Amino acid sequence: ENICLLVFHFSVILLKFFSMKQFLFLMLLLTFVSFCAKSQTQTYPQKQSHTYTYTFENVVSQTQLDNLAEKIMNMKNVTDAKTICKWESGKGQVIFMVDEIITGTEERDDFDMTMVKQAIIEQQLSPIDFKVKE
Repeated sequence: ENICLLVFHFSVILLKFFSMKQFLFLMLLLTFVSFCAKSQTQTYPQKQSHTYTYTFENVVSQTQLDNLAEKIMNMKNVTDAKTICKWESGKGQVIFMVDEIITGTEERDDFDMTMVKQAIIEQQLSPIDFKVKE
């Protein structure tokens, strides 16, 4: 309410010093600048989710898969982890989601993918392929 009144008074003052064309141009310019400034301002921290898959082989038991999913689920910023397996080929895949927290500074706390590979190896599985799933 007070802002509207302030803008109105400011407009009346500007009209005294500028022609109508200049005034309209100035108002459009101020609106554009205000819009651009507002669109570039972001609130932090922001959360961004990513889904990853890691394929592996040498699966011999459900216990390996359960332990792997549990180990990955306990890693920092992991929100979900599940495994799938094709028993006839002995190949499996772990699918997991990671929430990245964006703070708006240069410092980032990136998820360490080597920890996932290490967890796969600890279960006597052989890592094959890592992918970012969109």
